[in-house]
This record gives sequence, structure tokens and C-alpha cells, in this order.
Amino acid sequence: MRFADCVLRVSFLFAALSPAGCGGEGHGDLLPALDQGAKIVLEAEQGEVTPAMRVEDFVPRRHPKRGLQQASGGKCVSVPKGANTDANGEKIPPKGKVVLTFSVPKRGKYYIYPRTWWKDGCGNSFKMVVDQRPPVVVEDGTYEVWHWITLRSKKGTSQSRKPRPFPLKEGEHTVTFYNREDHARLDQVYVTDDPDDRPTDIMEAPDKKSP
Repeated sequence: MRFADCVLRVSFLFAALSPAGCGGEGHGDLLPALDQGAKIVLEAEQGEVTPAMRVEDFVPRRHPKRGLQQASGGKCVSVPKGANTDANGEKIPPKGKVVLTFSVPKRGKYYIYPRTWWKDGCGNSFKMVVDQRPPVVVEDGTYEVWHWITLRSKKGTSQSRKPRPFPLKEGEHTVTFYNREDHARLDQVYVTDDPDDRPTDIMEAPDKKSP
């Protein structure tokens, strides 16, 4: 094959597989759009908040090792001091919750990550309910810093390192966080269908990101 014929065939193949450029037409339709998956960022203060939980203006504060601690938009949902003075376990359960509503584009397994701030070991948990499913306790031992919690899958009596999936149908769903202890704070909730997609720092909704 002559060199000129080879260059001509390669050029034709490249043009057929490439999307149309500025003002171009036709060939871009040959490539399907990439599936970016679901990436949903929920702001806690935009949910339906019931006392004793409340929307709080979180004052930035500096952690000696983790640096400046800030809430997304300067606001979060919190359980104030003394909110559970009258609580007594199941007889008198703590009052207060925040309900967040979101929609997923297709049926599948989804992963839910809450961004939390705990005062100490007596104020480091929420009870989380997805739709009408059994509650899941959200807690860990990281204090006085904003951080994302990974809910782990359980295998027998031990927890897997893999994030826990929540099977969801296409359409609207709710995730509810119930008051469990004073001083607990919730800033954002991240929902994704990618088990390897882990949130970091303050997350920005994909549709609000700059191009």
C-alpha cells in the first residue's frame, strides 16, 4: 500500500470516530455519551428539620492537627446541648430528625456517606434510616473535625472494608437522620452508585461545578 493511501485511510478512520468539533455536524453522534453515574450532594440544612435538631450557623474553628474546620455554606444541622436531658432510651426516645429527599436515575446499588462533626464520645452518633428500612447507627471516634463516615458492609460478625450498598429503585427516596446524642452535627450527605467514589472535604454538587 502506498504511503499516501495509508494516510488517507487513517485520517478517514479518525474522523469517523471523533466527535464533531466547533460547528461540526454528524460524526459526533457515532460516540455514545459516557455514563458518569450518580453523584448526589445533599445539604443537611436544606432538609426537613424537626426539633430538637436545628439548623446551626457553624462558626469556623481551627483544629491543632487538621486545620480550619468549616461547614458547607457555613451551615449544618445539629443537636444542641441539653436536647436529650429528658430522654430515657426506648421509654422516652430522643426527639428530632432531619429528612433529606433525593432521586436516583436508575435501579442499582448506592452508597451513602454522611459528613459529620462529633463533640466527644458522648456526642458521636446519629440513627440513619433509608426510606422505611431498619435503622443504621452512624458513629465513629473522630472528634472535633468534619469528616466523612463510610458505612461498612457486614460479613457474619465482622465488618468488611467495603462500603455498605443500599439497593434503590429508580426515582425518589429519603434518608433520615434521627437525634441520638447531644452535640452531634451533620453537614452534607453524598450519594453515589460507584463503590470506589469516596467523598473528600466539602463536596460540591456536580451541576454547580465550573466547566
